[in-house]
Amino acid sequence: MSFNIGNKLLEIKFVTYLIGKGANGLIYFFSIPLFIKFCGLELYGKYVFIYTAFLMSNSIGTGWISQSVLKFSSKFENTRHFFKYSNSVNRIAIINSSIISLLFILVLVILNNGFIVSILLGICCFFSIIYGVKLVFNQSLLNSRTYVISELIRMLIYVFIPFIFLYQGYEKHQLEIIVSALLISYLIGNLFLNSKNLKTFNNKSYLSLRKTKIIAFSFFKYGFPLSIWMFLSPSANGVDRFLIKYFVGFAALAEYSALYDIISKVFLQFAQPLGNSAQPILMNAFNKNDDRLFDKTLRKTIFFLTIIFLILAVFFGVSKRFIIVDYLGFTSEDVIVKLSDLFLPLLISTFVWQLAIILQKIIEAKKLTIVLTYYMLITVFSSIILSILFLPKYGYVASAFIMLFSSLFYLGLIIYKLILLKHNESK
Repeated sequence: MSFNIGNKLLEIKFVTYLIGKGANGLIYFFSIPLFIKFCGLELYGKYVFIYTAFLMSNSIGTGWISQSVLKFSSKFENTRHFFKYSNSVNRIAIINSSIISLLFILVLVILNNGFIVSILLGICCFFSIIYGVKLVFNQSLLNSRTYVISELIRMLIYVFIPFIFLYQGYEKHQLEIIVSALLISYLIGNLFLNSKNLKTFNNKSYLSLRKTKIIAFSFFKYGFPLSIWMFLSPSANGVDRFLIKYFVGFAALAEYSALYDIISKVFLQFAQPLGNSAQPILMNAFNKNDDRLFDKTLRKTIFFLTIIFLILAVFFGVSKRFIIVDYLGFTSEDVIVKLSDLFLPLLISTFVWQLAIILQKIIEAKKLTIVLTYYMLITVFSSIILSILFLPKYGYVASAFIMLFSSLFYLGLIIYKLILLKHNESK
């Protein structure tokens, strides 16, 4: 589906996403101490554990479709053909989400997470994948307002329901309540996107079965390596959290996750609007062989990302004790000292990961996604080895510095590949 690309499109879309993500960030910022108070530290650690597993399943289910939609949607110039295409992709997503959700429920039951929680999370996984695909269609069409409002509604529901139970003094089935709130948020999110995209998703026309199979195969070939990448990436995977839980327990996991989530989520509330704005512009520019626009958008995105990092470095530098003691409510001097030391390595690693993700768009555009999967596998394997060596002795402090090493290592691999590509093209 074609769209006009103005000189200030990146900035305009960035501001729209920034306002929405900023509001989401405030809500999420509020939710962390709320959930800790509602569940207690130990149970919150368990929720972080299963929620991380949920994000990993979601990455596998959504990633290959959403990344392919962003890559290929701009090639559909004819509106009627685009509607058929989007409905066929939605059908693929339903089949895919059904399989992933059933497997996810099976894994949760085997890991003894409780039958009710497992069923609720499995249903949630199904609707979250469908929601993610619909959301990314709005992103590909640069419908930033619909994207932002939908996410804002979903986040409000996710936090508001547990807040009501906490306000009423309810002290039973906290895990089931939070998971139910997550499920309801995705159900309402799907209903909202359906109401905003009636012409697209409720149109009854589809591509032929043969063409749908061709699209599914091309999506899988391009996008599945990115699904694996997203499954393994630090923003979704639970390698560090699973190992922290294994070596030092749920309470320590809750301490680490509370701080990590604040730093990463606050940073991502500013960084993701850049990515959401830049990716469809970059892919559209690449598909139209507009190298000038591609390079200009890439440089702008890196510049804005660096500014965001510097501002947040100052903010966290002057407010870290307030966040740990007054906001999160940790009073143990040992915990305060350990968490204070983690601010800088966690913030730098989050910035470096985002920088690598921006630079790898060049590799994604050239359809070399399998290379990114190899690089991520090497990075995650190195991270696991280092965690096994250092986590038992240094606790979750080691995880923050291992994360920093992993981010720098992965960025180095991306830069190395870009140098090789430039060298090969200059021959």
